[in-house]
Amino acid sequence: MLGVSSVTGEGIPELRAAIRAAVQGQVALPVDDTPLVTRARHETALRRAVEELRAFRFAWEGGTLPAPVAATHLRAAVTQLESLIGAVDVEDVLEVVFRTFCIGK
Repeated sequence: MLGVSSVTGEGIPELRAAIRAAVQGQVALPVDDTPLVTRARHETALRRAVEELRAFRFAWEGGTLPAPVAATHLRAAVTQLESLIGAVDVEDVLEVVFRTFCIGK
């Protein structure tokens, strides 16, 4: 049993050590700055990015597709990763503008 205070921080180092000891050997130990995936949406985006990278590698190494076509898998992977950081590209902005406003009438 550990005493922990969120106000004073007392016991936090001991709690971290206890958690590490409990999971050690069951999973890879993260370093302190390892990001954690906490949302299903993020996990989905990461999985899709990995799938696109695998598809690119398969197409590239196998020579089954021309380079520009194989590269579409890289762009799809980048798009998935950009969704994690909230990146917005020009096409996104133009789509909202044209969908929302009456232009040229």
